[in-house]
Amino acid sequence: MEALNLLKFVVGALAPYLSILDLNLMMGSFVSIIVGNTIKGNMRTQMASDKVILFFAKHNNIGPFLVAKDILKQIEKILKAASVQKDQSFLQEKKPIVIRFFNILMLLLQHFSLVLCYQPEFYDKSLDCLGDALIFSGEDPALKNVAL
Repeated sequence: MEALNLLKFVVGALAPYLSILDLNLMMGSFVSIIVGNTIKGNMRTQMASDKVILFFAKHNNIGPFLVAKDILKQIEKILKAASVQKDQSFLQEKKPIVIRFFNILMLLLQHFSLVLCYQPEFYDKSLDCLGDALIFSGEDPALKNVAL
């Protein structure tokens, strides 16, 4: 929990002094690490990580589009690996991570729907990821419920 607060402080303090490319690279690594480390944590840790992700999305130099794009990139990476392996056990193993990413994406859409839905790149990518998740979910109700 303290690490999340420290990360929020460091990014908030450094973001005005970094270029857009540096912020893109930094956010891509931070978002995946935050979500990856809070999958099996307790609800309190997941809520704290959601607050940090929302802080990044609300930040003037970062914004919701950059954060949502990184989350979609992580979902796409997992679904692409599942399609290459064509193995249901791989997707079952990664199911909690995919569900967590989709939940964070829904959270971002709840808070920033006007900003995100008018971005054609985001809209196309999110629909592609949802379609792929539905295809790979098969009869799994957990993934179908999140995707729908």
